[in-house]
Parts: sequence; structure tokens; C-alpha cells
Amino acid sequence: MKGGSPGLLFMEVSAVAFEWKDLAEDFSDRQRAIVGEAFYDEVVRTMSQWEDLGDALEVACGDGGFTSLFVPKARRLVATDREEAMCRVARKKLSAWPHAEVRQADLFDLPFGEKSFDTVLALNILHVLPDRPGALREMRRMLREGGRLLLMDFGTDGMSFDEVMAMAGRYQRAFGPVEDRKQPVTFDWLVDEIETSGFEILKQERLCSPTGAALVLEARRRETD
Repeated sequence: MKGGSPGLLFMEVSAVAFEWKDLAEDFSDRQRAIVGEAFYDEVVRTMSQWEDLGDALEVACGDGGFTSLFVPKARRLVATDREEAMCRVARKKLSAWPHAEVRQADLFDLPFGEKSFDTVLALNILHVLPDRPGALREMRRMLREGGRLLLMDFGTDGMSFDEVMAMAGRYQRAFGPVEDRKQPVTFDWLVDEIETSGFEILKQERLCSPTGAALVLEARRRETD
């Protein structure tokens, strides 16, 4: 029945039989295959509503598959990823825009001064992080007063058990076998962590289809000092 899955079942993994850097050349295509073409495009359309990014930072940009959607909406965009292999592919995709750059950086220790950006983009990354509150604190540190966090995470909230199992099969075909799993994370859990990490939720949409689910969220840095 619908709602039978508690949250992310198979993407919340603590050990996998591959390294992310080895998937750089076609990483976005693999993600698209997991959630299905139609649903992936629906998520892209929903994120495309975000405007006026100003000076923007993307954390964990991967191969830059989503980044090109937002470069035209930013005065300056810096995309970062921990893996240099991902950065190389992203640089090729963004080479046409002089106001975009890609830098290798760990999102837990970003090499930028406090309050350097108007917008932070975190796209399909928060749910896989080992220390989400720590990552959110670092993202908040990057934002100027009133700055926005724009976040998207794929998941399974609202999907039936059979739909989740089918999605798990697509995941393993795309990325290989999962060696271990950790506690599933629901969208409610992510929202709670964002709110308790110094953000005010401005808008959220929860999308669901037979092939995937996604949380699309806009939050603002809350001044607590």
C-alpha cells in the first residue's frame, strides 16, 4: 500500500562496492535511470522555479548535471565537489559560462569566508551524509544574512513497497551491489534537521511517483545571534 516505506531504503548506505569518483563520466545518467526519465524531468521543472541566486555556491555538485540549470540565474556560481574526477567532468559542462567555476572542496570544510554567498545549492546529497547537522552548519556559515538554502533530495517517501523494491533494483543496476545499509531517513527527518540547524523553511514540495520521490525545499538562514 502507499506510504508503506518509511523513507530511503537502499540509497542510505554506509558501504558500497564502488567509489563515486569512478562514476564521474555518466553519473547524472545513472541517477536519471534510478528515478525514471519522467520523474527526473518533473523534479528539474520544480527546481527551475528557483530564481535570483546572486552569488551562489553548490556543494557536492557531482558531474555538474544539475548545475547548468542554475548558472544563468546566478551572478556568480561556484560548484564544489570532494572528488576531482567529478570536478573535471563538471568543468567541461560549465566551460561556456565565464561566471561559473568548479573547485575541489569538502563540504564539511569549505575554503570560503563566512557569509560569502547569497545562495547555497545542495542537490541530492544531504541524505547520504554521515553528519548532516555538521554539513548544514557549514552551509549556513557560507550564507549572508537572509541567504537561501535550496535543497533537493531523492527518496522513497509515499512509495509502495513494490515500487521501492523496483527502485532498489534500478539502483543496484546503476551503481552495483550495496554492501551495508544504515538507518533510513525520511523527508520529515531532513526537514527537522534543517530547521534545527539555523534555517527557516520558506517552501517545500514533496513529489512522488511510481518510480521515485523527492523533497524540493527552499529555506532561509535564520539569525540566532
